[in-house]
Amino acid sequence: MVAGPLGDPRVAPRAARPRLPERRRGRLRDPARWPVVRAFGYNRTMRVHVGSDHGGVVLRKHLVAALREWGVAVASEHGPADASESVDYPDVALEVCRRMLRDRELAQSPETFALLVCGTGQGMAMSANKLAGVRAGVVADPFSARMIRVHNDANVICLGERVLGSELAKVLLREFVDARFEGGRHARRVEKIEACGEPGREA
Repeated sequence: MVAGPLGDPRVAPRAARPRLPERRRGRLRDPARWPVVRAFGYNRTMRVHVGSDHGGVVLRKHLVAALREWGVAVASEHGPADASESVDYPDVALEVCRRMLRDRELAQSPETFALLVCGTGQGMAMSANKLAGVRAGVVADPFSARMIRVHNDANVICLGERVLGSELAKVLLREFVDARFEGGRHARRVEKIEACGEPGREA
């Protein structure tokens, strides 16, 4: 055992520590090659359609930048350029969700989702859930952001600019992006959610 600078044999001086081969050091420098990131993050097959009304413009732009930073494709961005341009959130929600559903149907792309932002997220979610095939949820904590994907197979996440800080919103979106639907018993329950919107059919 090599003695350290203070004579403690348990601590090897820096020069005496074994160095990783250059190939392995290069692997560690690239986060996309970390095992945990390969398993849970950097979903480069995911596509997200994004929209907001005037109450969510700032947060929308912040989250679009985050998605691109993570390597997630922003399929489309809908909404006003700045908060001075008033629009109606139902119009935005329906347009964005129709784009998402069209992508899922025509491109056979189950990894296509939507992100909707307004003042609280509530109006966007209420509007989006009127469309068959949409399962939108408003979230304000990381656990819920993850579980609406894992248990409820949500395909739309709704966030509120006036109730969330931008960094918390980014955490919530990342939880949603990294999560996967578990299927199994949850698939049966999601089928019952879908049946609720079909006239004459009971869950």
